[in-house]
Amino acid sequence: MPSTVLSRVTADDVVTDPFPHIVVPNALPPELLSRLMAEMPTFETVRTGRENLRGRLPGNTRIHYVGQELLADPKVTTVWKEFVSTHTSPEFFAQLLRIFADRIRRLHPELEGRFGQLPRIKTGIRHVDDYTHSDLLLDALLVFNSPVVSQPTSVRRAHLDSPRKLFTGLLYLRDPDDRSAGGDLELYTFKGGRVRGFDGPEIDDTYVRHAKTIAYGHNVLVLFLNSINSVHGVTVRHPTPFRRCFVSLVGELRAPLFELSPYQQPRPLRALRRLRRRGAAWLRRRLPPARAARA
Repeated sequence: MPSTVLSRVTADDVVTDPFPHIVVPNALPPELLSRLMAEMPTFETVRTGRENLRGRLPGNTRIHYVGQELLADPKVTTVWKEFVSTHTSPEFFAQLLRIFADRIRRLHPELEGRFGQLPRIKTGIRHVDDYTHSDLLLDALLVFNSPVVSQPTSVRRAHLDSPRKLFTGLLYLRDPDDRSAGGDLELYTFKGGRVRGFDGPEIDDTYVRHAKTIAYGHNVLVLFLNSINSVHGVTVRHPTPFRRCFVSLVGELRAPLFELSPYQQPRPLRALRRLRRRGAAWLRRRLPPARAARA
């Protein structure tokens, strides 16, 4: 099997706090990484058709090429197509299971009763295959967050991924010349161990506590198992002409692993909390720095 981001990882590398994850520096061999960086689809190619009505792309906006698009685009080079094919293959999932199988069983003890024994789970490629013959669809997306042109912003604060995702991986491909601040991954825990504060998959910051920050670096892999407790977000990015870039690796099951609805706030309360957050943000932008910090 060709080199993958998991080739040098073992089960001993899994960190369980605050939820099972791995952090792998130098995840790809230098030769492969160099080719991927040199032959990466351009930002302009990926953004085409994703601008607003004025032909603009707002600052710090996420855009992506899903694996199916990368595989089908004749302009995408062989090294990228091979990378996507390798990281959406049954062999890659088998590699992931050698690292995470025990943790998956502990985190989701009912999973094998619903989907079958882990090694027998059939995989396909998301947007290419469907769940008729697959239980888990894999994807490898090339993701950009556009430059930050004015106010510092976060592309996404504390949230949960889709309940159908078994895992999420982020292979950071930071430009070596990028010295900007922010764009790091934060992991959270619920305060008091109580699951609450939902507005859809978004979670009010007042209900979570910061547990760990993983820096947005070059050739760094972060991969975690998804559950009701896998709360994560991205730190505020400050004005920069550089794009935030990474490959997102996902495995999506045919049915949810958990439900969000029992924990979601009633709609009127959710709306009130949104207004309160927006009002506080508006006030901070207009007050002097010292007073804004107290607000």
